[in-house]
Amino acid sequence: MKTLSVILILFGNCLFCAEAHAADWVYYGTDTLKNYRFYDRESISYPSKDIVRVSKKDVYSEDGIKDYMAQRARNKLSTYGYEDLSHVQCKEELNCKTREYSILACSIYDKSGSVIESQSVTKGQQQTWEPILPGSEVDAFHKVLCKLPPKKTQKKKSVGTKGEK
Repeated sequence: MKTLSVILILFGNCLFCAEAHAADWVYYGTDTLKNYRFYDRESISYPSKDIVRVSKKDVYSEDGIKDYMAQRARNKLSTYGYEDLSHVQCKEELNCKTREYSILACSIYDKSGSVIESQSVTKGQQQTWEPILPGSEVDAFHKVLCKLPPKKTQKKKSVGTKGEK
């Protein structure tokens, strides 16, 4: 959990801003602190055979906010603004074959919708992969996403002009 927190803090940023699509948030679970977990069905992509890339949103409860702030304090990170934490949105990749995950970007939002903090893996920076621990929140996420059938890519129909064969 500590590794996940450190990675989350180190590797977040607003990759979501570049995407101009309407999110289709699908609920997939609630943790022990009653934080709600969602993934964006519209963001799912497959950069390679065993890799699923997806946007994820964690909506925090009051107990979840207290725990998040305590984790930051234990790691000697600022908690300024985190008392108004609403949710965290991340873009992640899951390797369904090796049971590893990587956080590409995260943005942390307050209750008014303002960004508290955001970070991302920068171009040229090596992507970090972490093992998925059995029974973890990421394990539950892996079980849901890796069971989804890959999206079928639709071929665009070519529109010909009159007289073409």
